[in-house]
Amino acid sequence: MINDFASIDRFISNPTYAFRMIKTKNDDLYNKVLKQIKKVREQGEPPRADVISMDNYICDLCKGSISNENITQCGLCGRWICKKNCWDDKSMVCISCSGVIKLCKDSFEIGSESKNVEKDDNRKKATKVKDQKTAAPKFKLGKKSKK
Repeated sequence: MINDFASIDRFISNPTYAFRMIKTKNDDLYNKVLKQIKKVREQGEPPRADVISMDNYICDLCKGSISNENITQCGLCGRWICKKNCWDDKSMVCISCSGVIKLCKDSFEIGSESKNVEKDDNRKKATKVKDQKTAAPKFKLGKKSKK
C-alpha cells in the first residue's frame, strides 16, 4: 500500500490523501462521499479570529474559542475545528464529514448487498431456464392416434 517515505509523509500530513489510501475497493464510494460533502472554505484559508480573546480562533462546528495549537482544518470540507470535540481520529476528518462518510458507506454496502441478491436471483433463474432447455424431451408412451 505505502512503499516509500514520501508517501508516508504525504499520508500523515494530508488527511485527504489518507482517506484516498484507506478507501474501499470501489472508487464509487469515494466519489459519492465527495459529492455529498459541501466545501465550506478552501485549504489554507485562515480560520475566523476570536474577537474577545485576540490569540484564539473560533471552531466552525462547536463555535468554541480555541487556541492555535488545538485547531486544525478538515481535509474534505475545509472547516477549522477543535481537535478536542470536533475531530474524528478514526477517519481523520471533522465529525460532520465523518457522519457523511458513515452514511454513504452504509448506503453503499446496502446497495451492493441488494445488487448481489439480484444477481443471485438472476443466476438461479438463468440456471433454471438453461436446465429446462437442455433437459431431454419427455415422450408419453401410449396408443397412437388414428387418423
